[in-house]
Amino acid sequence: MDLYPSYDDVGSFVGDIRSYIGSGYISHVKELYCQIRLKPYDLVNPLRSLYNDGINYVEVRTLDLNPFERCGVSKEDLEFLHVFLIYMLFVEEDDNENWQKEAAYNENIIAELAYHKKTKLIENNKKVDFKRSAKKHMKNLSELSLQINPYGDELIENMRNKIKDPSLNYSKKLISLIEKNGYINSQLDLISK
Repeated sequence: MDLYPSYDDVGSFVGDIRSYIGSGYISHVKELYCQIRLKPYDLVNPLRSLYNDGINYVEVRTLDLNPFERCGVSKEDLEFLHVFLIYMLFVEEDDNENWQKEAAYNENIIAELAYHKKTKLIENNKKVDFKRSAKKHMKNLSELSLQINPYGDELIENMRNKIKDPSLNYSKKLISLIEKNGYINSQLDLISK
């Protein structure tokens, strides 16, 4: 069962997790496997700490997926994430109650069909071309990053290039490596570096 806690405020987030535990959907807060998790100061009493002490940091999950980096994520990816999260603070929110379901659907579709030309995402209950959506967000992010980006224009341009040329993406590079060296040899080669 997919669980979608409220991010309206810390109290709502904590209340939802308590209800998931009370209903037996999860047995502990650390079993909530959503993409964004609010992390407490006190790990022994996490829900009480979140409610009373506030958020220590925000955990963004599934980003450590770069197989070409020893630690799973590159410095450039972290810098882009930093700018992107700041950008998201400025994006106007809407009243879409299904945003988490749409995000989960979009993540799965991109994982399966990112390189099919007619792949559609769902945004605000409407199907949209995923490349067009990515370009729109990159344009908006680029405009805002002139004011907030401490890393330089090259960072945004590199990410924009990955939209234009899929061969620059990690998944395409990994596919090429597997096609060239075979699955087992390519994976052994990656872990030996």
